[in-house]
This record gives sequence, C-alpha cells and structure tokens, in this order.
Amino acid sequence: MPHEVSNDLMSIQSGDQTTPDPHSSPAMHALQIAGLYVLFAVLWILVSDWLAAETGSPAARSLIQTLKGCAFVAVTGLLLYGFCYRLYARQHRIHCRLAEHQRMFATLLEHLPGMAYRCLNDSAWTMQFVSRGCAELTGYDPQMICDSQITYEQIIHPEDRSFVRRTVDDAVAERRPFRMEYRIVTADERTRWVWEQGQPIYDASGVLVAIEGLISDITDRRQAQKLESERNSILRASRAMEQSLGVVGHELRTPLASLRAMSELLLDAEAEFSDQNRQFLQSIHDETDRLAHMASQMLDAARLSSGAVRWRWNTFLLSDHAAVTGHIIRPLIKDAPIEFSSDVNPESLTMNGDPDAVQRLMINLLSNAARHTREGSIRLRLDQTHQGEQRMIRIRVSDTGCGINPQTAEKLGVAFATHQGAPDTSNQRGAGLGLAICRQIVSAHAGSLTVQSTLGRGTTFTALLTADLSEPITDRTPEKITMVPDEQFAD
Repeated sequence: MPHEVSNDLMSIQSGDQTTPDPHSSPAMHALQIAGLYVLFAVLWILVSDWLAAETGSPAARSLIQTLKGCAFVAVTGLLLYGFCYRLYARQHRIHCRLAEHQRMFATLLEHLPGMAYRCLNDSAWTMQFVSRGCAELTGYDPQMICDSQITYEQIIHPEDRSFVRRTVDDAVAERRPFRMEYRIVTADERTRWVWEQGQPIYDASGVLVAIEGLISDITDRRQAQKLESERNSILRASRAMEQSLGVVGHELRTPLASLRAMSELLLDAEAEFSDQNRQFLQSIHDETDRLAHMASQMLDAARLSSGAVRWRWNTFLLSDHAAVTGHIIRPLIKDAPIEFSSDVNPESLTMNGDPDAVQRLMINLLSNAARHTREGSIRLRLDQTHQGEQRMIRIRVSDTGCGINPQTAEKLGVAFATHQGAPDTSNQRGAGLGLAICRQIVSAHAGSLTVQSTLGRGTTFTALLTADLSEPITDRTPEKITMVPDEQFAD
C-alpha cells in the first residue's frame, strides 16, 4: 500500500479530517471568477477605446463600441458565473459527502469492537494500519505495531502461528476471504482467544498488495463454550447414573420382596429354632426390608431426577395426609421410648399440589428422624405463613436425636452421601436418597428446605411449599438444603 494512503487512514482514525469552509460557498467561488472576468474585460475595452481615440477615431463611435463591449462582457460574465456556480456546487457536494463518509468511518473505527487492520503478507504481518481497538485487544499502542516495534506475528500465540500462516496462505492461493479462531498473548502476558475475518487485496494487475480484516475478542465465548461442554458432560453422567439407579432399583425390588416374604414365613412358622438362628432370621428380614426400601427410593429418585414422574395436581386437605403419615411412622418407633405427636393448624388447612408427593415428603422426614432418635420425641407440625403476598405451607419435623455434624450438613440431600449421625453413636446409616427425594418434591412445589440442628439435642427440618401453585415447577434445579443457625431459627 502506498505510504500516503496509510497516512490518510491514520489521519481519519485520529479525526484529522478536511471539512468544508462554510464561508467558501460555490456561489462565492463563481462570483469571484465572474467578477475577475468582467473586471479584466472592462479594463480591456476601456484601454482599447482610449487607444482608438488617440488614433483619431470619432468619440461617438468610440462610445457606442464601449457600450456594446460592456453589454457583451455582462452577458458572458453571467454565463460564466452560472457555469462556475454549477461546477463549484457539484464539487462542494462531493467534498461534503466525502467529509461525512470520513467522519462516519472514523466513528466506526473508534467504536469498533476489536481491531481493524491492513497489513503486508510477509513473515511478520507488518501492519500498515490498525484501529484504536488494538490497544484494548492486545495491550499495545497502535503506533507501536505500525512502527514494527512489536510485530503482530509476535503477538500470536506460538502454538497457533503455523495455523494462522497456513490459513492465510490457503486463502491467498485461492483468492478468497478467510475466517479463523486462535490465541494471542497480550502485553500483560495474558492469553486471549480471537476471531479473525479478512481477505487479500489485489491491485489492477492482480498482484497482492495487502491483507485487510477485523480481529475481535471471543475469550468469554470460548470460556462459556467450555463451561457448557463441561456442564453437558456432567448432565450426561448424571442421566447415566439416574438410569442406572432406576434399573438397579427395579431389578432389586422383586428378589428382595421374595426374600422378605420367605423370612417372614420362617419367623412366623411354629418350627423350633434356637435363639441364635431366630436372631439370624430376624437380621435377614430387617436387612432385606431395608434394602427393599432403598431400592424403592432409588427408583423414585431416578424418576424424579429424570422428569419421568407424573404429578397428580389438585387441592387437598393436609390433616388427612398427616394422619396417614402418623399411622405409617408409629410402627417404626413402637419399640423405643419415643413420643410421637402431630399437629395441623388449622385443621382445615388446604393447598394445591400433589398429595401423594407431599405425604411422601412428610414420611421421608419422619423416617429420617426415627432412624436417628433413640429416645425423647418426634413432632410433626403443619401450618401456614406468608412470603410477601404468597401463601406458604410450612411442614416442620423435629426430633430429640443425635443431631447433625456441621461437616455432614453440606452433604444433606445428596444421594449416597452417607450420614452417620453424631460421632461415637451406633445410629443407622442412610444413603441420602430420602432427602434427595425431598429436595425434588420441594422444588416441584416452588419451595425450600432448611435444617436446624444441635449435636446431642436434636434436629428440625422445615419445608416451605407454595400453597396455591397451579401446576408443578419442572424446569427448576432443586436447591440445596440450607443449614440455619440456632439464633436464626424460628420456632
């Protein structure tokens, strides 16, 4: 590219543009030229008349000739003025349009995201012009790059230089535009991903003179793509695990049900068994029952996580389901010194939701409390509260069990994150499936699940469910179970 063209580009970018002089209008230019013409013509006529008078010509004839000459000058002067006015008016419009285009081009370059450039197709990508966006993109001043104090080839990441060279060479050989993504190293030694689009420029004889294009920062987009890819990988792994849980749960339920039935038959039989054998049979029955319950929870958790569950949404009375829940829980604590109580305030409390799911939520929370309580009490309380204008149903399950270790609180509701209760206790371990199912149920009812616990004193789980929800929320990621400090816990 000629040196003067490069300077013109730099002057446009810096705002050094030639603007039309408002006092130098086309009419003024035309008037000046016509006036000069008339002045010289009149002077010439007067000089000619004077010379004619000196040679003895009659004065009257000289005066008539003078008047004719002045009239001719006036007419030709007007014609000359009209011609010059049109000529200068056209030039003025072109000049104004060019100045406006230069202003628009300068504004575009000023606000262009990224870097516009023109460079030679040499080994260093010698830049003849770069826009001001170069400073934000690379950290280098545009003049430094144009003066080759730092070449663009040095800015390209070393591992990507051969790729960039190959891409541009292929485009030049095929006389076509090119697009590519690669990395650069900025002045502060940070790596950025950029997207470049350019094309080779040829002169009239077909000789390559330069390459022009635009380079923009796509680091955020690349990072978002990477995060999205990682997220999709996690989702695929999660779905595979959910499918495995469903298959395992489905396949285990039938043989476990058979084992439980046979162990119950043996325990109820009148055959003589030693105390030790009867203990073995009871252990087999209890473990089979526990595994059957876990298999059922695995299947339910897989269905909830995969969205395969069918919600049965309607309006129902909470006291009815609280009573059924109490009948299910009492046999679990009949052999322990534990008092169970249930309270629904008011008795006529209703909500819109899935009644079976809400009942399952209460059963899971109460089963969890029964598993970790040796003595004392377990309480189920249902009432209503408000969050803004939204009516909420509050379900609280309190126990006097061992409490939850703070280190374990982060794993609550995560499937197979084993909870052992307090240290040095013999409480039964849980697989975390019950609370994982609770999280899914609470999420579908647009609610939240919190826990307040003190080691050695007990635990209270509180579920808040939206009372008047018209349909289940199926596109919401279940929130974690939040641990509430003692001083923030509302009884």
